[in-house]
Amino acid sequence: MGRFEVRPLREGDVAVIADGMRLSDKQEIWAASRLLPYEGLWLAAKKSPLLWVGTWDGTPIGMAGCFPGGLLGGVGYPWQLATEEIERAALPYLRTVRDYLKTVKSSYSLLVNWVDARNETSIKWMKWLGFNIEDPAPYGIDGLPFHYAWMRGEKNESSGNF
Repeated sequence: MGRFEVRPLREGDVAVIADGMRLSDKQEIWAASRLLPYEGLWLAAKKSPLLWVGTWDGTPIGMAGCFPGGLLGGVGYPWQLATEEIERAALPYLRTVRDYLKTVKSSYSLLVNWVDARNETSIKWMKWLGFNIEDPAPYGIDGLPFHYAWMRGEKNESSGNF
């Protein structure tokens, strides 16, 4: 039995995860943005003040984070990309991910993302976490069906009177 741990990003992690990335994650990145796995992972990591790397026996197997967005603030874009090895760490990963989601929810009033309709594993995972999954609609450069996924955060945004 291996050991799952979560740690900050280290040099070389992006390359390791990109090289072994799950096909469904590669397809999703490409359909949404025409980026290769390394480019998509690096861009998401660079934009994310909240960022974690999951390891299995010391080897990076996935990365998750959240970056800010929206014109009025308060909106976070959580994401997660992984290698096939994440399946070996499924149980400890699932036990750990909810704690990290609490941190993300406390930082934003709304969490949103789009998930490729072909990515059944990610859709199931997001539902398990409590995201609302809307019907698929065209999204990204290829206009393929993606589900809009959202969840209310816990950060109170007092914006005053309009």
